Amino acid sequence: MTDRCWHLLSGLRRRVDDPELRNRFLNLLAKHNAIVLCAHLHRYAVACRVTDSGTVVQVMVNSVNRGFNIMPPATLQTLYKGSGFVDDNPDFQPATQNARRRILDNEKKFVNYFQSGDVPGYALITIREKDNTVNLSYYNGFSVTPYQIINLTDLQKLKDDN
Repeated sequence: MTDRCWHLLSGLRRRVDDPELRNRFLNLLAKHNAIVLCAHLHRYAVACRVTDSGTVVQVMVNSVNRGFNIMPPATLQTLYKGSGFVDDNPDFQPATQNARRRILDNEKKFVNYFQSGDVPGYALITIREKDNTVNLSYYNGFSVTPYQIINLTDLQKLKDDN
């Protein structure tokens, strides 16, 4: 969902003969309240993508720690820029820029929650059966205090604001 794309079944890596396959897959994830976890990325991000069957939550963890005492950013980026992400990192895979721009601009209208930042660290996912919630606790660097705690179950309930 950034300059590196949310490209699964988009045709970016391999040809997809059924153009609706990706849409069906995303709806299946939403129908079953799936939370997509991605790691070893170079940015921390939480994003929600609306489908006809509900909202898919994606958590991207920046596991590339640069030290023990990493300061968290003052702010996180909250505007989902679509193809603007490609402009932020123009040297990344120049041969796929046009395809990534198209994919990211197409996705933009479905993203109803987004935050991202350069926050290396680690995440703990907690499932609370008592109140039927899933929480993300994100720690910057090797901190013992969470930088951010997000109720992912609440994010799954977000509706399309567009």
